[in-house]
Amino acid sequence: MLSLKEESRRNQIDGFYVKLEVQDTTQNFLIDTGASITVIRREIFQGIAEGNRPCLERTNESLCMADESRIPVVGWAMFSLKIGDFATKHKVWVADIQADGILGCDFLTRYECQLDLGRGELRIANELIRCLAEHPAENSCQTLNRITVCETFSINPGQEVIVQGKLKNPLKEGEVIVEPYEKFTKKYSVMVAKVVASPQSQTVPVRMINLDSVPVTVYKGSTAATCEPVEEVTAVELDGADLEVAPGHQIELSSHVLPLYQSTKESLDENQKTLVLSLLKKHEGVFARNKEDLGRTNIVKHKIPTKDVPPIKQQARRLPLNKREEAAAEVSSMLKRGVIEPSQGPWASPVVLVRKKDGSTRFCVDYRRLNDVTIKDSYPIPRIDDSLDTLCGSSWFSTLDLASGYWQVEMDEPDKEKTAFVTQSGLYQFCVLPFGLSSAPATFERLMEKVLSGLQWQTCLVYLDDVIIFAKTFEEHVARFDQVLTRLKSSGLKLSPKKCHLFRQKVAFLGHVVSKDGVSTDPTKVAAVENWPRTNCVRDARRFLGLCSYYRKFVKNFTHIARPLHRLTEKGKQFLWTEECEKAFNELKHVLTSAPILAFPTPTDKYILDTDASSDSLGGVLSQVQGGEEKVIAYFSKSFSKPERRYCVTRKELYAIVASVKHFHHYLYGAKFLVRTDHSALRWLLTFKNPEGQVAHWLEVLALIIMK
Repeated sequence: MLSLKEESRRNQIDGFYVKLEVQDTTQNFLIDTGASITVIRREIFQGIAEGNRPCLERTNESLCMADESRIPVVGWAMFSLKIGDFATKHKVWVADIQADGILGCDFLTRYECQLDLGRGELRIANELIRCLAEHPAENSCQTLNRITVCETFSINPGQEVIVQGKLKNPLKEGEVIVEPYEKFTKKYSVMVAKVVASPQSQTVPVRMINLDSVPVTVYKGSTAATCEPVEEVTAVELDGADLEVAPGHQIELSSHVLPLYQSTKESLDENQKTLVLSLLKKHEGVFARNKEDLGRTNIVKHKIPTKDVPPIKQQARRLPLNKREEAAAEVSSMLKRGVIEPSQGPWASPVVLVRKKDGSTRFCVDYRRLNDVTIKDSYPIPRIDDSLDTLCGSSWFSTLDLASGYWQVEMDEPDKEKTAFVTQSGLYQFCVLPFGLSSAPATFERLMEKVLSGLQWQTCLVYLDDVIIFAKTFEEHVARFDQVLTRLKSSGLKLSPKKCHLFRQKVAFLGHVVSKDGVSTDPTKVAAVENWPRTNCVRDARRFLGLCSYYRKFVKNFTHIARPLHRLTEKGKQFLWTEECEKAFNELKHVLTSAPILAFPTPTDKYILDTDASSDSLGGVLSQVQGGEEKVIAYFSKSFSKPERRYCVTRKELYAIVASVKHFHHYLYGAKFLVRTDHSALRWLLTFKNPEGQVAHWLEVLALIIMK
């Protein structure tokens, strides 16, 4: 049995805390001269990144608390600890304690620490460390009557219980107001009801509900609430407006998170509002307070491997006189936020100022020459269509956006100098990942997938700094939301509350709008198509077609409709806007602004493939009968090459089947499906007794698929 006794309180001080770096995470440890060992709270241990978390040695030991109650120990490990400049490896036990951690006598004695309680200072290795003290003014629990739970108990997710609490100071008679103890709420994710109660001697009933997604064990002796006597209790009648906010009256959100809750609660019922409010309170530290409040992670650091070339040094470009102050202000701001630092390296890239649509200026560094000599990182970025298909069957969605995501990723120390840029005020280098580096997206995707390992594709989707959480039910979504934000918090990443959309049944994601009904075009993106002016050059025509092509799966026979515009962009052709081009231009605008909602594919329903061919293109439509109604999954179209245009009609029809099967292969492989087409094409194919060349290849493609 291990001894762990809380330090007796002196001079109304709740305890002295010291900042410790534990496995590269900063925690506040209680200095406890009455504890024989050093302990870290289980949640803190679990929040350490997997690659940085020490291997735990399991044990059946238990901790003996000051009131002689016992708390089971999870295990122990050798942790990297750092106080000030002093760093060491030390044995630390993991248990369900209330403090983040306890610095015990084993540590204080081993490293000859000197604690000056009067001055609130700790001396270690000849370095003086200022301790943190919690005073009564900072902790109302000192002046109020504590209520501790009488027995160890467990609460299932969503369960509400009434337990007996023990008063620290017995009351004679009268009523008290019971209020939640903030540290208890944060530790256990359990909401304690704010009520008026009549204590019986030393006990008082405490009402609580588990808002977490997993069962929670509350240990005997935990301080769950506080209370104070009330002089008068008056009954008040509440109107509807008062009732609307009643479920959340116990919890006050920080000002930077409150607008997010206000925009979220509109479509929720009262119980749902209460759960969301509690979740946001629990995780409000994950949301950035302002643009200076940047997260920082070293789980993945950005490296810039370069070819065997000498450092590239470029001269500063002359900036317009009216822009120099703007550039200097941006440099000053980045220095203040720790984004950049002075550089003394041999690399230098020039600064460019880019004017944005709103008239403001964006500060950029031209890294093109650095990118030319950089060995590229080929880490894959997820396919957008695969990501959207994963949302099948979901009804609740939350989209998350990181606050200046790149600037939360640390640069690898040896490669910082390669990011250096030159200004009138000197040479600076980035401490974090800057925009414009060729392998930056790969690094960021690797980071996000590592942070959300095990949750990607099952609980959430990650596309660079865009994250979507999806679920079939509200309750499932609450649990998944909690999981994802817990991971982000433990990794040191922060979200932009202004760019997050929580607990919605319809959200915009990756340029599309997703809901339980399926996927549709994003009106804000399609508006750009609708307002596009008539093109007058090849470049504008290509840009318009590129924008339209992003949504081509929503348009039946897209290639056929767009064919006149594609001809304008062919090499060697004179740009001549004809009546046919005008018709195609307007028709594309119309079909995209009135595009249908495409259903999510369901693996259990049979697919239907409709194919067709015209003189210059082919098309396919993949659909399913879902709930007794045939719904379109996606459209496909393709132009014929010059040799393919010379095919006979039957051969074109057959090629339409083969090309459509290839395009939708990821849906059709191994599944039975119905092909609806001109039957003469299939009859023509079956007449070949000894097929060769192209026909043999087509037969091979179709043989891999089961058709009806």
